[in-house]
Amino acid sequence: MFPYALWRDFCFGPGMARFAQDADHYLAEIARQLESGTYEPGRLTPVALPRPDGQLRMLYVPTVRDRVVERSILAVVTPLIDPWLGPFSYAYRPGLGARTPPRPSPYCGMRACAG
Repeated sequence: MFPYALWRDFCFGPGMARFAQDADHYLAEIARQLESGTYEPGRLTPVALPRPDGQLRMLYVPTVRDRVVERSILAVVTPLIDPWLGPFSYAYRPGLGARTPPRPSPYCGMRACAG
């Protein structure tokens, strides 16, 4: 299980607090860079997470600025693309994902689709 304190630090750590303190400035700068085509993503921060078996799992966390850009793009693009996706497309869709139980497909018989 992912430790809550570690998750809290990723999502609401010093980078997020600094961004929030001067959000208007950062958002204006991001908008200017996106409009002019000069925006470049920052470096990913490697974070080693311990697995239950003792090994480490590496995560590469984007900067707060990059996460803001990613979520902004997603907010604009999702309503445009979502209606075009089929009912069985689950990746990156609101409310759907790997843990969502699959719906039976009307295009195949039960034997053909069973595992």
